[in-house]
Amino acid sequence: MKGKDLLFGAGLVLLLAVGLCRLYGTERPRFRAVSVNALEIPSETVGQGQTVTREASWDPPDDVYVIGWAPRAGAPEAEPELMLRAGDVRLFEGRGVLAGPVFFPSGSGYRLRKGERLTLRLALTNSGPPAESRGARALIYFVPVAGS
Repeated sequence: MKGKDLLFGAGLVLLLAVGLCRLYGTERPRFRAVSVNALEIPSETVGQGQTVTREASWDPPDDVYVIGWAPRAGAPEAEPELMLRAGDVRLFEGRGVLAGPVFFPSGSGYRLRKGERLTLRLALTNSGPPAESRGARALIYFVPVAGS
């Protein structure tokens, strides 16, 4: 045998070993694609001393697990309250400056059924002169129930 034959044989054995490991090894859990939907409440003029409450909603096309949100209030200095609800259930809420996305603990979420409404609620009181509310936005992170 020559050196080339030994090298070729070693490569063939290595390739066979990798194939067997892939075939009989433990299967890694499959990742599910995370979908994102945006809810937006438009800006409006809010008079001095006026309190406004506005909502935007979304009806999922199928059953989904809501796993997180990324809220953003347009006028954080007004200490707005943002809340994400499914019916009477409060999923997330925050006040004033809201930091980045927030998720349920790993492996959990809220099951939102088809036809059930998810609502983003903005409430703020203007204690200064008339000004724009600059609205609110929230990205909703979810995965489909089918295939879970």
